[in-house]
Amino acid sequence: MVGLTIRNIPEELLRRIRILAARNKRSMNSEILLIIEDGLKQRIADIAVSGNLPHSYDRNLSFEAREAMWNDLSGEWKDGHPIQEIIDEVYALRRNQ
Repeated sequence: MVGLTIRNIPEELLRRIRILAARNKRSMNSEILLIIEDGLKQRIADIAVSGNLPHSYDRNLSFEAREAMWNDLSGEWKDGHPIQEIIDEVYALRRNQ
């Protein structure tokens, strides 16, 4: 793994990270890595939902990011057909491919 130095961290930001690390019983390093990872997942999900991300990149998203994207999209789906009819249609389409 690569070591990284981050300079000019505002004191207030550092204080909040210390509080989170203590509350979660983690080191500052572990807490910062989790914050970066969570932030990156969210940014990638936001980009993917906005359509500014190539479709092929979708498979590199975490399960949580893909699930969030599909939940956002499904909230916009308006269809008057009964659920079972939709399911049957999906299965029929899959069989014909």
